[in-house]
Amino acid sequence: MSVPSPVQAALARQYLEAHNMFGRWATVRKLPVLPTLPAHLADFVSNSFPAAKLEELILATEEVSRLHTGNGLADPVTGQVASAFQAIAPIAPPRSWPTEHKASFLQLPYGLQKYVAAHEGRREKEMRRAQSEAAAVRQKLREAEKIDGDKQNVAA
Repeated sequence: MSVPSPVQAALARQYLEAHNMFGRWATVRKLPVLPTLPAHLADFVSNSFPAAKLEELILATEEVSRLHTGNGLADPVTGQVASAFQAIAPIAPPRSWPTEHKASFLQLPYGLQKYVAAHEGRREKEMRRAQSEAAAVRQKLREAEKIDGDKQNVAA
């Protein structure tokens, strides 16, 4: 993996300041944009909602994450940022997750929390549908066996 040049980092910083919601927000407050701190991103999320839509905030923080990691910097989108999103729009850990792992779920990036929760919800719904189908088939089988049993009793 190559180390980005100072010019690339400067261009990324300029891009964030001009085109990213967080970059503009941080620039107005004279906060560093690249690199930035998780606390600054968490404040941005907490203070920008509801004026900014949740999806816009997610996209802005994901872009900050990409630009940091792409320039060899630590990703500032940490559990602190996920907690800020959780305060705005809570997502419960999936029911299928063991209790000891549910706290870890809340530390995942918020976009990933949304994906995992939706995926688990679809999986649980499909599982319930399959179980209902299996129960219906078992019921029909019992009814068919009862009818066959009744026919054999009548024939005897």
